[in-house]
Amino acid sequence: MGGHLRDALAFRPEIEGLRGIAVLLVMLAHAGVPGLAGGFIGVDMFFVISGYLISGLLEKQFQATGRLDLAAFYARRIKRLLPALLLAMVVTALACRSILDQAQQAPQAQAGYWASLWVSNIHFALSRLDYFDDAAQRNVFIHTWSLGVEEQFYLAWPLFLLLVWRRWRASGHWWIAGVGLASFLCCMAVASRDGNAAYYLMPTRLWQLAAGAWASRLSLRDGRLPILGLGIGVVALFALAENAAYPSAWAILPVASAVLLLQADPARSPVACALLGSAPLRFLGRISYSLYLWHWPMLVLCGHAAPTAGAWASVTALGGSLALATLSERWVERPIRAAGWPPRRVLVGGLFATLALAAMMWFWQASLSAGGALGWVGSQGRVAEANLLAGRISVPEVYRVAGFDDAFESDRFAPYVVVKAEAASGKRVLMAGDSILMQWEPAIAMAARDRGWELVAATKSACPMIDAGYVNERLRRRFGECESWRDALVAFARSNRPDTLILGSASTYPFDDATWVRGTRSFLSKLQAHVGRLVVIAPPPLMPFHPLECVVVHGELVSGTLRADACSAPLAVARQARVAGLLARASSGLPNVTVVSLDEVVCPRGECGAVVAGNLVYRDRNHLNAAFVRAEWPVLSRRLDLAGVR
Repeated sequence: MGGHLRDALAFRPEIEGLRGIAVLLVMLAHAGVPGLAGGFIGVDMFFVISGYLISGLLEKQFQATGRLDLAAFYARRIKRLLPALLLAMVVTALACRSILDQAQQAPQAQAGYWASLWVSNIHFALSRLDYFDDAAQRNVFIHTWSLGVEEQFYLAWPLFLLLVWRRWRASGHWWIAGVGLASFLCCMAVASRDGNAAYYLMPTRLWQLAAGAWASRLSLRDGRLPILGLGIGVVALFALAENAAYPSAWAILPVASAVLLLQADPARSPVACALLGSAPLRFLGRISYSLYLWHWPMLVLCGHAAPTAGAWASVTALGGSLALATLSERWVERPIRAAGWPPRRVLVGGLFATLALAAMMWFWQASLSAGGALGWVGSQGRVAEANLLAGRISVPEVYRVAGFDDAFESDRFAPYVVVKAEAASGKRVLMAGDSILMQWEPAIAMAARDRGWELVAATKSACPMIDAGYVNERLRRRFGECESWRDALVAFARSNRPDTLILGSASTYPFDDATWVRGTRSFLSKLQAHVGRLVVIAPPPLMPFHPLECVVVHGELVSGTLRADACSAPLAVARQARVAGLLARASSGLPNVTVVSLDEVVCPRGECGAVVAGNLVYRDRNHLNAAFVRAEWPVLSRRLDLAGVR
């Protein structure tokens, strides 16, 4: 590395193509394309590209003039970023007002307000909204967090570079490296305690932008390095997934990939340049900013408007966002970027436009708080649809017991006596597992009262009943508390020796087939010697769409009875057959272990509905509604009889 600054900073088609790759990865990941969940690394690559271009252009200006025209710099950033953002946010807000009910609009309006001020990343970090969880995936402005990071970088970075170049010109690149290293270490430290903060905040992402700044001064003459960068990018794409701890040391991979790809040069790396400079990638790169702005709201709103459409909703959303981005780039971004307005006029205009957008988002929030009384478009029309769900959603009563389900950071095993035995000789039943198992508690409690059992329940959210560790997506680290809780469960069973242990957990944990079988068998083997009978309840069916959103869109009250005939799916589609089969394999040959399927409870006659006999079947995307489960307790009771639990 030396002081060389590449002349090609003015325009390089391969960088435009790299932008195209980055936005394509993000879009496909957000659309849920199988195998591409790690496509969120496209944002990391965008950060590196931004750091590369901004730092390179600023240094080029300083070398030529000995100063930085900060007013002109900030004016260029405003012209580049604000117009397309303003258009996308206004249209998205109006669409939300027309499509979503008031309860669904509230988090959108709040996020939109902070996004209009370029600080939504701070809002999401402080509200502990996990980028990968269900609530975030339904927020139309969640993607603006990265714009907040970049805008905060643009505000601080030129001032830092100006100080460095004026006082320590000869060692400026080492100061950049030092800031990058400090940011990386800060990121690792924060990630170990608060994964959301590490993910969203600019100081913990600064190292990626600083890596781009460092790359702008590199002059690597080995033409094979960009090809190596492509390889590293592919490894990063498939090595990282939604449930991987992130950001972590793994984030070095996409950053290294982008740094090496930025060294592509037509004379030394013709293959890489031909790929990156291809017409399709350059087209995507040219519209990448608008495409990033439009694709996520389109995915969320299309998914809500057509909850049963599945992949077709995503295809429609991506096609629509591609068209909107093309129009936005041609008629908004390009003309405004080319306008020769004086910097002061741009700065003042940008400030007023930002305040106007923020005022609009505030007004949206206020209208919701006033119950729609302020009368914005669509403020009344969705209230009746929201009433379809009012009073119909319920959770097991046991969750109202203080300390029953501790926070993620706790490993405390806290069994609770749900039903006391009618006599000292009554059968003692323990049910233990995550929230997917505990959703059956209302029905099992009814069966226990009917049969005179003692029923004890213990739960640990997001804790699979399998002898294997995993990275919890909320904590962004290995879920050690779950492993300790499972050890406590084994110790409790050893001490209390229940007649029956009912065990279960979700099907969505990130284990391959071999781990499911090996880990489940290992855990069952630890427990079986301490219980009379061990019943494993297989994960219930999961709808291929959000059942409650479908009810809001398609449900109706007919003579006071809730109906949603369009919100159904065949059992063959919803059944969690893979994991159920693996559990059966794991328990094979264990004499007192039985795997029980309750598919017939959820999906009578082979059809899974969001509403059955006027009752909501699900209380959210993954969990069954407690009122529905309680009503179906006779069916569950018969299934327990067949499993030998009498």
